[in-house]
Amino acid sequence: MDIPATRSSVRFRFGEFCKIVDGKVAEIRIIFDLIHLIEQAGTRLVPPSYGRDMWIPGPMAGDGVFFHEVDPAESAKTRQLATDMIFGG
Repeated sequence: MDIPATRSSVRFRFGEFCKIVDGKVAEIRIIFDLIHLIEQAGTRLVPPSYGRDMWIPGPMAGDGVFFHEVDPAESAKTRQLATDMIFGG
């Protein structure tokens, strides 16, 4: 299967997740949205979505940092949930 050149810019969605153990990076997982990239080139690999497909921007500053107090217990639950989803499969 060939992916045709678009001769225009595309949006390449990805996520990078680092597992930190004892203050050091122990594992890195990167998820690439190749299906969306291929669809931008005009090739469809999967049926169209029934939902809305849109680009969701990250935080304006690009860092995702909260500057106000948060509940440490809620932060720990959120961190564990994200870790389980990414590294637990």
